[in-house]
Amino acid sequence: MTTSGTVPIPNPPKAKENFSAEQPCVAPKEIIRRNHGQFLKHQREETMRRGVRTTQHSLVACINCHVTQDAAGNYPSIKEGSEHFCRSCHSYAAVSIDCFQCHASQPDTP
Repeated sequence: MTTSGTVPIPNPPKAKENFSAEQPCVAPKEIIRRNHGQFLKHQREETMRRGVRTTQHSLVACINCHVTQDAAGNYPSIKEGSEHFCRSCHSYAAVSIDCFQCHASQPDTP
């Protein structure tokens, strides 16, 4: 984490790969940062209510791409520290994360 004055600014880990050859993520960074909660809610509604399963705004796809292992090969905890991709910004914004009461906070492993 870097600092600006006395406020720590999040420095989330980089994604493992680009979404496509044309763009690094499913949407530009500014749009994702502002709207990711809405994207996830919309994805939830499409999946749970309509049975539509896509990966563009899937929480599982986000976790699989953005949650990275440390040098020892361990995934960060969502509950402690600020190394977890989601936790790094949610702690900064003082927003609780309830997604992981049901969903996995670490990538699927083959």
